Amino acid sequence: MEQFTNIIICMDDTERDAPMLAYMVPLIESVHTRNVTLLHVHNPDSDPHSTSVIPHSDSMWEVPVTPSADITERTRDRMIALAHTYLSSINGVNWQTIISDEPEITEILAQAARLDADLIVIGRHYDDFRFKSSQAVTARRVTERATCSVLILPESAPPCISSIVVPVRNSECSAVALRAAYQIGLAFNARIEAVNLFRAATKGNFEKSKRQSSHMQLVKEMTQKENEALLKRVELTDTHITPLCLPSVQNDAVTTILSHMAKTQCDLVAIGARGRTGAAGIFLGAVTEELIQRSPVPVLAIKTKGECVDILHALLSLIKRD
Repeated sequence: MEQFTNIIICMDDTERDAPMLAYMVPLIESVHTRNVTLLHVHNPDSDPHSTSVIPHSDSMWEVPVTPSADITERTRDRMIALAHTYLSSINGVNWQTIISDEPEITEILAQAARLDADLIVIGRHYDDFRFKSSQAVTARRVTERATCSVLILPESAPPCISSIVVPVRNSECSAVALRAAYQIGLAFNARIEAVNLFRAATKGNFEKSKRQSSHMQLVKEMTQKENEALLKRVELTDTHITPLCLPSVQNDAVTTILSHMAKTQCDLVAIGARGRTGAAGIFLGAVTEELIQRSPVPVLAIKTKGECVDILHALLSLIKRD
């Protein structure tokens, strides 16, 4: 079983916190969680309690307000009440609350390092990707820089996992993601699809349709062999996993994946947080990054815990220095 012993859940002190905890309860019960930290960071850009709305003529002004002790206490009381409602009944799980006014992304990463987190859970509003809101940017940047896995929860995601899509290549990154999805799938009796995309040839590439069809068949067979190699690599042949090879629509991997998710009513996307290029470092691949911002269902960005920890420490020291 994939073990997420220490989980940090980032809360924004709004009505979205309760659905987020409701979603996490069955997952916490299934992945050997022992410690849950509810973390709230006062962020002037996203914290509704850090601004005051002042009417002026026909418009409204938002004026930044420094969080007061009263607001902090009220926030803590609300977080504790939610923890009692959703976490106290889970056997063997300890929980704590942390409230901070440090820079949001830096604080989330620093707390994850201090608490030896295995998973960071962070919310994302619907349609964030359309206007690149602060919540969408935070989710992406935390996932980029975290040295553990990150779960991005869209607003009001239902607490149900019956179908998991795992975009894959024959790589160690995909193998780690598929193993994690497999274990979660077993816990929830969910079906898993390992989706490998191949580039669809366009008419401009070939003069004759017969030649084009032959090429497509060859590429598809190569992709199928890649899937077989991946399943051997992770030593998984269970019937819960269905390997699929799909042509990339207009060579747009993300659009193809999202379209397939909609058709199959997928509940969760699990993806390795490294790109196809295999580039070193903590930076996300383009597909992972776009899914984080566009997926209508939760995205579990899987990382091998502790990778690139030295780079994280260097980034944190630079941020603090500035």
